[in-house]
Amino acid sequence: MSFKVFTCYVLSCDECGREFQGLEDVEIHFDDLEAAITEATSTAWDSEDHLVSWVATGDVIRCRRCVGKESCALIGHQPGPALLGETAVCLSCEGRVS
Repeated sequence: MSFKVFTCYVLSCDECGREFQGLEDVEIHFDDLEAAITEATSTAWDSEDHLVSWVATGDVIRCRRCVGKESCALIGHQPGPALLGETAVCLSCEGRVS
């Protein structure tokens, strides 16, 4: 029996620790760091039309949710449409907006 050791990269948000899952909703392993960052920061939309791309600045990478929370703290929530009797969801941080 033989074993091989492989090194791979898994991205996690520097703010909340959430691991990058892309559109597949499973942990993704990358062969190199550049490919991981390129994939995570590429503009992508999930099946519910939510932006899922991440933001990388210098040595820091943040998930879309943490970037949205920071944006809301600076400029306020961006309420999306709400159905009658339901609370709107913020388009930036995905939090409930009353």
